[in-house]
Amino acid sequence: MRLLLAFALASTAATAQTSPPMPPPAPPAVGTAEADTLTTAQASALFLADVAARPGVQRSASGLLWTVDRTGSGQRPTRGETVLAEYVASLADGTEFDRSQPREPVRLPIRGVVPGVAEALQDMRPGETRTLYIPPALAYGARGVPTRNGAYRVPPDAALVFEITLVRIVR
Repeated sequence: MRLLLAFALASTAATAQTSPPMPPPAPPAVGTAEADTLTTAQASALFLADVAARPGVQRSASGLLWTVDRTGSGQRPTRGETVLAEYVASLADGTEFDRSQPREPVRLPIRGVVPGVAEALQDMRPGETRTLYIPPALAYGARGVPTRNGAYRVPPDAALVFEITLVRIVR
């Protein structure tokens, strides 16, 4: 029995050395049953990789992704300024978690918003509309946005989608 076991182990080791390495399995496609078992961080990474591959999507050095839906004109705001903006904020699955009132822009101090929105606003001109795809590190990160009952308005490690229009800079 020991001899048979030793032979089996030796032949397995020889086979392992001569066989080409197996590539890692591909991640499950978003929207499949396998994807439902992913962590939020994994689902966010898959979502952002899918978005990045779409035509017309731009990417900054920080990893922020966006499309320009309407161009604007004029000066760009600086980090210390406040802007009037209209926006709809949602999770990668389309669940809306925040929005400005239609045709009622809100005052947003650029220093007071998540880093991905702050970065985008400083690159936009009044009248410009963008769709932002924000990685978790540029959004709420590992802390998410909890509610009082212990649930999460924004889960930890969630990618966000913002449709945002810079209406004007408040001076």
